[in-house]
Amino acid sequence: VDKLTVQGRFDDTDITHVITENLHVVGNPGGALDGVARLSGRLAIDPGVVVKLQGSRIEAERGASHIIAEGTPKDPIRFTAARDDQYGAGGTFDTSNDGTTTPNAGDWGGFMFNPVSSGDLDNVSITYGGGNVPIAGGFDNFNAVEVVQGRLRISNSTLENNAGGQASTNRDGRGGNDSSTVFVRGSQPVLVNNVFRNNTGNAVSINANSLKSDNRPDYGRATGFRDITSKFEFDNATSQFLFTDNFLPFSDNSGPVVRLNRMEGNGTNGMTVRGELLTVESVWDDTDIVHVLRSEITVSEHHTFSGLRLQSNETGSLVVKLTAGAGFTATGDPLDIEDRIGGTVQIIGRPGFPVVLTSLRDDTIGAGFLPNGFPLTDTDGNGGAPAPGDWRSIQFRQYSNDRNAATILEQEPAETHGNEVNNTPTLAQVLGALAPNEKSGDENRRLGFEVHGNISVDASNDVDVYSFSANGQTEIWIDIDRTTDSLDTMVEVVDAIGNVLARSLSNIVAPLDNPTAGDDPSTSLVEYSLTKNASLGGDFYTSNRFDAGMRVVLPGSASAVGTYFIRVRSQPTAGQEANQAFLTQGLSKGHYQLQIRVNQVDDKPGSTVRNAEIRYATNGIEVIGMPGHSPLLGESAEDTTINDARDQAQDLGALLVSDRNTLSVGGNLADGNDVDFYSFTLDYEQLQVISGASDGGKTWATMFDIDYADGMGGPDTTLAVYDSAGQLLWVGRDSDIADDQPNPGPGQGNDLDDLSRGTVGKLDSVRGRRHPANPSRSANAVLCGGFVERTSANRAQSDLSVQRDDTVSALGASQLRAAHRRGSHRVYRVQEQRRSGCSADDSTAAV
Repeated sequence: VDKLTVQGRFDDTDITHVITENLHVVGNPGGALDGVARLSGRLAIDPGVVVKLQGSRIEAERGASHIIAEGTPKDPIRFTAARDDQYGAGGTFDTSNDGTTTPNAGDWGGFMFNPVSSGDLDNVSITYGGGNVPIAGGFDNFNAVEVVQGRLRISNSTLENNAGGQASTNRDGRGGNDSSTVFVRGSQPVLVNNVFRNNTGNAVSINANSLKSDNRPDYGRATGFRDITSKFEFDNATSQFLFTDNFLPFSDNSGPVVRLNRMEGNGTNGMTVRGELLTVESVWDDTDIVHVLRSEITVSEHHTFSGLRLQSNETGSLVVKLTAGAGFTATGDPLDIEDRIGGTVQIIGRPGFPVVLTSLRDDTIGAGFLPNGFPLTDTDGNGGAPAPGDWRSIQFRQYSNDRNAATILEQEPAETHGNEVNNTPTLAQVLGALAPNEKSGDENRRLGFEVHGNISVDASNDVDVYSFSANGQTEIWIDIDRTTDSLDTMVEVVDAIGNVLARSLSNIVAPLDNPTAGDDPSTSLVEYSLTKNASLGGDFYTSNRFDAGMRVVLPGSASAVGTYFIRVRSQPTAGQEANQAFLTQGLSKGHYQLQIRVNQVDDKPGSTVRNAEIRYATNGIEVIGMPGHSPLLGESAEDTTINDARDQAQDLGALLVSDRNTLSVGGNLADGNDVDFYSFTLDYEQLQVISGASDGGKTWATMFDIDYADGMGGPDTTLAVYDSAGQLLWVGRDSDIADDQPNPGPGQGNDLDDLSRGTVGKLDSVRGRRHPANPSRSANAVLCGGFVERTSANRAQSDLSVQRDDTVSALGASQLRAAHRRGSHRVYRVQEQRRSGCSADDSTAAV
C-alpha cells in the first residue's frame, strides 16, 4: 500500500474495504520552508463504509495528516477484523472467503495518531484491534487507538473486544504504550458518549501531564451534522444518548473532555492516569469516569503554570481510586530563588459532592454508567474487598507551597439556563475574610482569593457577585486573568444594594500614583492601576487585552471589619457601562479567573484539602515540615553542642539551597566570654559547569543582619566573618539604619508589630554597604551582632539572618559580595562574641 499523500476518500458503501498492509497518511511536517505550502495526506471515510483489517494499522504520520471517519447513528462506520463475518457489504459478509470464522482480539493493530496529526471519529465501531503488526525491522503491538501529542475526537462510538496492545519496544521511535483501548500521551482528546465493552486492559490510559488546566470545551464534528454539542437525552430502548439542538455542555471543561462514556467488562472500567512529575498545571474535573492511579504524581516548583487540582462540580463527585504505593506529593526544591514557590496539590470538593479518594477495590462508589444505564461501581471487575493501607497518602512535604490564599470554585454552573444563583449582593457567594496586609494572615484571614468562574455560555447577561470581609482602608488588587479569548469583562466594587463604588472596564496599564488618575467620575472610589511598583512587573497571566483589573483602597475605618462585594459581568454596548438598565445586557461570555489579593504580584494559592472523602489509605494526609513560611519562625536554633571554636562551628547549611535565600538562627550567649561559631556554604546548584566557559569565580549579594538583641535585654555583640581558611573577611558592630529601627511615628514605641524591621536598639548589627541614617556615625562602620534565646513569646525573626540583600527592602541598599567558584563550594564561618563590658544579665533575650 502506498503512503497517502493526497486527499483520499472511502465512499463506496456497497463493497468492503480490506487493508492488509499498514496504511500511512503522510503529514509533511516542517511547514512551507520554501514559500510553497506542502500538502499533507487526508483520509476521509463516508458513513456506512465497512473497513476490515488483518495484521495492519492505520497511521496518521507526524505533521498535518488527518483522518476523518464520521458516520451517523443509522449508518455507522465499521473498523473490524477481516475474519469478522458479522459485517460486510455487497451481498456477502464472508470477506475473506474462508467460511465461518471467529475473529480474535488483536487481529489487527489500530489507529496511531502521531504529533500534530488530527483524528475525528464519530459514530464508528472499532473491534478486534490492539494486535501485533509490522514496524521497521520487526513487529510490535499497538493499541486500538493511540494519540501522541495530536488532536483526537471520538464520540458516539463503540470500542469492544480489543486486545491491550502493550508494546515491548519503542516501536521505531513511536515510544512505548500501556495496556489499554485508548492510549493518550501529551494530548487533550475529546472522548464523549462512547461505549467501552469487553476490552483487555484499561479503557483509557492517559499520562498526568495531559490533564491540563486549559479551558477546552468539545469543538464538535469535523464534517458538520449533529454532534455532542447538542442537548442530549438517554434513550432506554437503545441504551444511547439522543441529541437535540441549542445546548452547549462541557463549556467549563479543563483539559481532555471525557464525559458520558459507558463501560463494562474491561480490564479497568475507568481512566488510568499514569503517574509522573507534573510540568504543567493540571485539573481533574471529569466526574463521570473513575480516575485510577497506580503510582505517584509529584508536583514540584512553580514555573508560570503549575499545580494539581482535583475538583468536583455542582452535580457530581470526582472519584479517584488508587492502588498500593500510589499517592499525590507536593514538594519543593530550595534554590537561589528569592520568591520560590513550591509544588501545590489542591483537593476541592463541593458541599454534598466531595472529592472521593479510595481503594481501587472499593466497589461501594464509582462514577459513570454501564451500557444499560445502571451505575458503574466495580472499576477493576474482580469484586475484591478494600482494606486500610490499600494506597499511600496525600503528602505535603517541606518546601511545598503553603501560601495562605484560597482557591474558590464558582457555585453557579457554567450553563445557568436562566437560573441565576449569585447575581446580586443579597445572593453573593461568600469567599471568606481577607487580611489587611501580608503579615496579618492567619487561620481565619486569607491573603487572597482566586475564583474560577464563568459568564454563562448560554446567557451572556450572566452576572456574578462575590463577597468578602475585610478591614476598611485595606489596599486590594482586583485582577481578572486567563479568560476565554472572546470574553470582554468588567469588574466592579459595589455596596450591599448594588451601588457601584469602583469600576474597571479593562486593566489600567499606566502607573497611577496620582490620586485622580484613572478616577471614574461615576464612582466614589479611586481606581488605580494594578502596577503600583513598576519593578514588580505589570499584569501577568493575561493575554486578553479586555481583561479588567484595578487597585482600590476599601472604604471604611481601618479598625472596623466590613463586608464588600465584587461584581463580574461582561461589557454591554459601548457607552452604557455605567447605565444600570444595561446591567444584564452583556455581549460576551466565557471562563475567567478572578484574584482578590493584598499584593501586586499574582498569588499562587497553596495546597489544600477541602470537602474530601479519604478512604483506605495508609496515611490519609501527611504534612511534613510544614507550614514553612510563618513570620514567627526561623530556619534554625543554636543546638546543645559546643560551638566555641571555628572547627566546632554549627553548620547552618547552604545559603543558595535554602528557602528564599535565607538562613536564620536563634541562640544565646551564656556569659561575657561566650563565643558562638556558625558556618554556611555558598554554591550554585543545578547549573551546568563548562570548563573555560562557566567555571570562573562568581559572586552572590549577601546580607548579615542581627535583630531582637539590643534594646530588648539582649547583648551588645560583635560579629566576624571568616573564610574556610580562617582568614578574617569582615567584622561588624553597631547599626543605625532608619528602616531597620522602630518607626519614629508618635505613639509607636518599639513598634514590634512591624516585622519588616526587627531592630530595637542601635547596637544590633547589619553587615554590608549602607547609608547611615545618622551622618555623624562613621559610614565605614561595619556591622555585626549576636544571637539570643528562642522563646515562643516573640519569635518574629531569628537573630542572625544571612540572606540576599535585595530580599529585605527594609535594609536598604546593603550588599556584601563573597567570591566563590561555580562547581565547588566555599565555607564561610560566622563568629559571634560578646563585647567587653556586657554583664551576665545581658546574655539572653527573646526571639
